[in-house]
Amino acid sequence: MKHSAGLDLSMETTQVCIVDENGRKLVSEKVESSPEAIAMMLERYGPIERVVIETGRMSPAICLGLRELGVAVVCIDARQAHQSLNAMKANKADPRDAAGLAQLARTGFYKEVHVKSPAAHGVRSVITARSHLVEARVRLDNMIRGLCATFAYRPGAGQGKAFLEKIMQAAHIPGLSDAIASLLSVRAELMEQIKEMDRRLRVIISHRPVKS
Repeated sequence: MKHSAGLDLSMETTQVCIVDENGRKLVSEKVESSPEAIAMMLERYGPIERVVIETGRMSPAICLGLRELGVAVVCIDARQAHQSLNAMKANKADPRDAAGLAQLARTGFYKEVHVKSPAAHGVRSVITARSHLVEARVRLDNMIRGLCATFAYRPGAGQGKAFLEKIMQAAHIPGLSDAIASLLSVRAELMEQIKEMDRRLRVIISHRPVKS
C-alpha cells in the first residue's frame, strides 16, 4: 500500500503526518527538526511514496537534507497549498497543518517549487546582510541630523565626505559633540562592514560562470 506524508516544520520539532492511499491517517507525531530524525521516522512507516513540505525558512535545509537521504520530498508554495486545500474542500485547510499537506502529497494536487542550492542561499544572505547594514547607516544619518536640528544646526543632505565634514563642524557645540562622536564611530564601523559585503559579492560574481 502506498503511503504519503506531510511535514509541518518548526525550529525545534516537526509534525509528521502519514496517510495511506485512501487518505486514512496512519500516524501523526512530532520529531526533531532534522533531516535524519524525520527520515528515520518515515522509514518506520514506509515505504513513503511522496513527502510534501511548504516553503519557509527551514524548508531548504530540510528538503535538501531529506533528498540526500533518499526521501522523495516535494516543496510547495505555502499560499498555493492553502488554495489547493480549499479547492479539495479539505476539513483542515491550513497549509501549515501536516495532515493537510499529507493529503496533497497523496493526491498530487500541488505545484512544486524549486528549492535553491545552499550556494544560492549564501549569496542571498550576503545581499540581505548588506541591505540591513545600509538601513542601519541611513538610520544613524537621520539620527545625527535630528540631533543637529535640536541645536539649530543643519548639515544638509548627502551621505559622503561633504556630509561628514559638515557634521564635524558641529564639534564645538557642547553636548552635541559627544553624541555625534559616538554615532560617527558606529557609522564608521558600519561603512567598513558594507565595504566588506561589497568585496564578498564581487568575489562571488567573479567565480560565477558566464552564460553564453
